Amino acid sequence: DKRLQAEREQRVEDDVAFMLSVANALELQAKVQNARIDAFEALVTELTDELVDARNQLRDIETSRGQAESQLQRARVLGAREAKKSSTMPTPALHPDLRMRPKNSLFADNWRDKLDILFLNDDVGAPQAADGPSMSTVHAACEDGVFTEDHEEDESAQLDAGRISVDYHT
Repeated sequence: DKRLQAEREQRVEDDVAFMLSVANALELQAKVQNARIDAFEALVTELTDELVDARNQLRDIETSRGQAESQLQRARVLGAREAKKSSTMPTPALHPDLRMRPKNSLFADNWRDKLDILFLNDDVGAPQAADGPSMSTVHAACEDGVFTEDHEEDESAQLDAGRISVDYHT
């Protein structure tokens, strides 16, 4: 019986040793699994941080892109406005219906220009009527606001007599 007893004790010791080795193996496996979990958690944290950084960079890029597109759109609108303004604003040489007009035009914007065109200053050598006022006198009278019917009659008489010439083509 002692032999059986010894064999049983040996088997129990072997079983206990086996169980201890299994427990040690499981403990090692748990440590490895915990290390892997820690590594995965660190990786997740790192990737999350990188993802947040990438999202922030993307948001910054989209903001910059939006600002650039906005500036480009503003530049296009301003360019279109300037182009429209420059193409629709009549220049002094344009009649309101946007056709070119001659420099000496009866469509001049102010009355002095109109008078200069009609009377052609004496300075440019226009003939003067011997019996009427000079063109300088007429200009001075007009500028002083004393343009009278007599001056108008003198001017029309001079035009009729061919003493004043008006060049509509220059």
